Order: sequence, then structure tokens, then C-alpha cells
Amino acid sequence: MLTNNFQMLLCSCPSGCAMNNDTKNTMRSKVKTLFNYWLNVTKPSDYFVVSLPGESNFDFENHCAEQRKDFTRQTQFMYENKRSVYNRFKDINEVEKTEDGGIQAHYIYSDIPKVSKFSVLPTFAWYDFCGIATTDRYNCLDSQPVNKNSVVVVTFNDKPRRKDTLHYKVGLTPDKNNRPDVEKALKQDLKVFGLKHHLFTHRYKSKKNGINMIMLAFTNSKSLYNVYSKTKSRFTNIEQVKEIVMKKKKKDSRVTHNISKLIALQIACGVDDEVLLKNYKLTKHQLAGYKRTVTHKRLQGKLFEYFLTDPACREAMDGISEKVEFVKL
Repeated sequence: MLTNNFQMLLCSCPSGCAMNNDTKNTMRSKVKTLFNYWLNVTKPSDYFVVSLPGESNFDFENHCAEQRKDFTRQTQFMYENKRSVYNRFKDINEVEKTEDGGIQAHYIYSDIPKVSKFSVLPTFAWYDFCGIATTDRYNCLDSQPVNKNSVVVVTFNDKPRRKDTLHYKVGLTPDKNNRPDVEKALKQDLKVFGLKHHLFTHRYKSKKNGINMIMLAFTNSKSLYNVYSKTKSRFTNIEQVKEIVMKKKKKDSRVTHNISKLIALQIACGVDDEVLLKNYKLTKHQLAGYKRTVTHKRLQGKLFEYFLTDPACREAMDGISEKVEFVKL
């Protein structure tokens, strides 16, 4: 938990969405790319990263940690307001903290604060909402100044069932889709208080035939805007996203949700780190997260039951019976 005197004005916002589908993973990659640009162009020496990791296994947050430059300090504030999700991840937070204090990571059970509450330092904030632009959510991007060289990325549901719950500033598009015009509202509001450079807007579906979403990014850094705009044509429409996803799917066999327990089982059975890193194309941070899961479940005395709930793990344990006793410990 966060234990400093950093003042926060909380708003009622949902936890970040789970990211277990290809299109969402591609959108997350887009935010990672923007973060890389921001870090390399603005060169902050002391800065905040604000996020809603949800059930993403801290993928974006670990990426940010890995990108930190030497002799700089990165402080991460990760928020979760759903108790069941928070309890599941609070003891296995993957974000590594460096010995020299270069990275500080705080996983907090709370609604996410308004972005202006981080104005003391340059900030890269991703408000990855799953719901529509209600008053509480929209007000998290309140019209208050933020520190120079900051970036705000926000994700909303783009096709609400009830349009009467939208923030009063969010009108509807005049076209046949009649969707919330969040882009117009944010461009007007954020421009007044410095975040006048619109980096991108992208619409996508969270899953095949799933929820319509919209992702927008803004900055008050003219230099970042000028550099990033040169590559702005990437990810411009959903067909391009689908093409990128399919290419990545063919080339990349990264770990999926379905084999997470198999990886944990191999860790419990003493499989060498290098073998796991190579076979599953994991990062060291991801592997550390799986190790913490095993340690946590073992301390709870629930490791054996954890594996038994997965058919693939049960089948695997049949073939390594000599190591099952190790798992039970």
C-alpha cells in the first residue's frame, strides 16, 4: 500500500480491464510504444507512471520498469478498486523494485485519483477504463494543469447501452452510429489546460464481436507530438490492427492465460529458469511473477489444489509423480 503523504482526491472508477485477447494486447503495445517515445524524447529524470493494471499481470507496468534509464527515478502508482482482483495480485505484484531506489511501485486498493493530483512531476498516465465516460470517470481527467512533458491515455466503452449516464460534456456524434463524442469533448477540455496535443484516437473491439472501445492519447509536450506524429499513421484503423495481430500471432508464441499454471507447475518442480525463459519466451519480470505465485500458494498451503483445478496440470503431474511430493510441500 502507498504509505507517503501524497494527497489524492479519489473518484469512482472501475478497475482496468483484463487483457486476454489479441486486439487488446495490440492496443497495449501501442501504449508501450508511446511510453518509449515519451521516455526518449522528453527524457524525464524523476517521474510518475499511473495505471489500472486490472488482470493484465502488470504487463504494461513491467515494460515501463524495464525501460527506465540509468540515474533516473520512476514511481509507479497502480490502482485497483475491486477487492477480489486486488487480493489476487497484491502478494504477487510483478513490478520489480531496484536496490538503488530507481523504481518504486505502489499497488493500491482504491479508486484512481484525478490526473491533476500527480502534477508535481512529469507523468505518463493510462486511465484504462472498461466503462463509458460517466461523470466520475470523465472527471478523472479534470481540467486542471498537469506537469510539463506529461501524457494522458484514456480508454472508454464507445457504445453504451444507456446514454443518459454520460458526462454532460460528452455529446453524441451526428453520424448514424450516434456514439459518444468523447474525442470532441476531451480535445476542448484538455486544450484549455495544456494537454492540447492530440496524439491519436483509435476505436476497436475488446474481443471478436465484443465491446466497442475507444482509446485516446494527449500530451502537453510539443517535442513529443512532433516526433510521434511522424509515425501516427500506424494503427489507424481496425483492419490494420487485425493484420498486425495475425502477424504477431503467427510469429510470437508468448504465454497465454491457459498455460500459466503449467509454467507455475514447472517452477514448483524445479525446472531451470533458462529453460522456461526460452521455451515460453518470457521476460525475467514475467518469470519472477510466476515464481511469486508459486511461493504465495505454497505459503497458503494451496499449491497442490491450485494445480489440480487445471486439467493440463493434472495430466502433467501424472507423468512426474516423483515430484508431486515436492509440489505438496
